[in-house]
Amino acid sequence: MVKHIVMWNLTDKDKVAENGAIMKQKLEALVGVVPGLLRAEVGVGFNGYDVALYTELEDRGAGRIRGPSGPLQGQGLRAQRHLRTRVL
Repeated sequence: MVKHIVMWNLTDKDKVAENGAIMKQKLEALVGVVPGLLRAEVGVGFNGYDVALYTELEDRGAGRIRGPSGPLQGQGLRAQRHLRTRVL
């Protein structure tokens, strides 16, 4: 099992709560859809970051959802990723 953590600060500070809620709904809905994604939890306003994602994956190859077909594409969300780590 791999545990994966990503933290972001959103660019549009006037819409952090609204956009954070969109990210939370979209990302948590991927459990059962993305092969190998066992668990996903999103926190909004977490420890100095606007959004934090915690996932548990079956293995290192699981959970590949980047690119133009990613769940947040076309949502008008802009963020800067600050921390990303995987724990095996």
